[in-house]
Amino acid sequence: SGTYKYVFKGLEYYQYAFTGSPDFVSKLLSGLQQLIFEVPAVIIFSLFIAVVLNQKMLGRAAFRAIFFVPVIISTGLMDSINGSDIASSQMSGGIDDGSGGSGLINIMQVEELFREMAIGGELVTKVVELVNNIYNIINYSGVQMLIFLAGLQSISPAIYEACTIDGA
Repeated sequence: SGTYKYVFKGLEYYQYAFTGSPDFVSKLLSGLQQLIFEVPAVIIFSLFIAVVLNQKMLGRAAFRAIFFVPVIISTGLMDSINGSDIASSQMSGGIDDGSGGSGLINIMQVEELFREMAIGGELVTKVVELVNNIYNIINYSGVQMLIFLAGLQSISPAIYEACTIDGA
């Protein structure tokens, strides 16, 4: 029976990641940049949908279920089934380079629009990525939408009435 001896490596792995791995820093910066743009998009979309679904309307429960279905679908088994699906691979297309690719919007059209508005090319690329990434944004926003919806429903109807009387 051999004994297992634990050897403390300290910060050796971090040192290797930052100095020894050539791709780590670029992938880290790319991931942080994606995070900076996607998190606000998910939060804004979730809040918007929660405000819409909080109003009295016909089929409100069905709409709530529809927007929460991506959370259920993105579980392990359904994710593997979805990964092999041809339709989902077409929906997760990247930026269209203007050559008729699979993107939702053409980057050349957006560049022309933003050039007229005097907005830089890097922002154009990020906007096009967000629009082409709407499938993932909807997938990520299900739980946040439920949290916002629960918060909105916890507001007393008396407060809404007072705001209506005050003209808010």
